[in-house]
Amino acid sequence: MGPFEEVQELGQRLLLDARQFAAVSERLSAIACESPGDAWLLVEIGGVFDAAGFEIQACHWYERGLALGEENFPVERRCEFYIWYGSTLRNVGRLSDSERVLRHALGRWPQSSALQFFLALTLKSQGRSNETIALLTALHLGIWDDSLRRYERAVQSYWSLELKRDADRPGLSWIRLCVEDVGATTGWYTQVLEVEPKVYDDRFSLFYLGSGRIELVQADAKNPTSPGGSVGYLHVSDLQAWITRFKKAGAQVYRGPLPIPEEGITICQMIEPHGSVLGLVGPGTIDEA
Repeated sequence: MGPFEEVQELGQRLLLDARQFAAVSERLSAIACESPGDAWLLVEIGGVFDAAGFEIQACHWYERGLALGEENFPVERRCEFYIWYGSTLRNVGRLSDSERVLRHALGRWPQSSALQFFLALTLKSQGRSNETIALLTALHLGIWDDSLRRYERAVQSYWSLELKRDADRPGLSWIRLCVEDVGATTGWYTQVLEVEPKVYDDRFSLFYLGSGRIELVQADAKNPTSPGGSVGYLHVSDLQAWITRFKKAGAQVYRGPLPIPEEGITICQMIEPHGSVLGLVGPGTIDEA
């Protein structure tokens, strides 16, 4: 059995029983090591995790494959790769990256209805309804091809779960952190996240991150500062690098790292110099920060 055939067999095992995650992951990593430099094999491994719902791991493998060079992908599969990668980035909340990847691909394959559809979903997740409607209207008018038909099940699922969702259905929108010094804390998050606040004054600041946001508000009697307790988490692609980044800016590990092997992720809580606790979650396993 060749490596691609074994990857597909392992994918079926994972689809049938998610409890096989650790064993399947270990073997897939070994297969990748046995075939160094095979970019498309790494993509196929990402597809195994994607199909089984482990999208953080899927992004990790897609990015490893892409790092070896798109020119090493089969020519006839390159557009398909960007569909997989771009849609999965959306699913893990990396909306800006998803839009960038899908628009890049649409520039090269402008007639791909699948790229248009998944870009529309990304725009919807960003709250850009007018652009979403424009893209979906174009598709409804007949710009369909085999690239979208092969995702018929996914399209139907997204349509029912996303595009026809009850507008009153609640969803997580943002994290609010109560702080003693809004100005100093805003400066710290601006430095670490490399994102400028969209709104800022001496009692309030607001950062947009993907489809969510972080608010910093002046603590008072009803909303005091409180390290720990309810903790919001940021998804990152390289957990160790982000822990190091936080620590270099003066933060400390508050709790963790804590591997969650059944989901293939590790979480870690960080306390920044002004007293707020924020969690980080990333793929893979690290035991020490």
